[in-house]
Amino acid sequence: MESVFTLPIEQIEIDTKSRDDIPAIFIGLQHLYRHKELLQRVLTLMRDQVASDNDHDTGRPGINWWRVLVLATLKTGLDCDYAHLTELANQHMILRRIFAT
Repeated sequence: MESVFTLPIEQIEIDTKSRDDIPAIFIGLQHLYRHKELLQRVLTLMRDQVASDNDHDTGRPGINWWRVLVLATLKTGLDCDYAHLTELANQHMILRRIFAT
């Protein structure tokens, strides 16, 4: 369900002049999200790699495959620890907007 206050990921403005790694990762995620067929293939591959005896319809509330992909991409792209990733997930405005998509 889309909120009145939620921008589609394609419309989220990302600072392309930033020298930080995070905006570059967000631009890549935006590109993937725009290409629905490619995104679906990636999410299916992710789902298939999870143990088959897991119930994919249960788990942590609010965590879907898109959010797992976003967090995994950030963790790998930034080579950060889980404390830093948690701080980003809880406090970074653009990341919160990407989650809301």
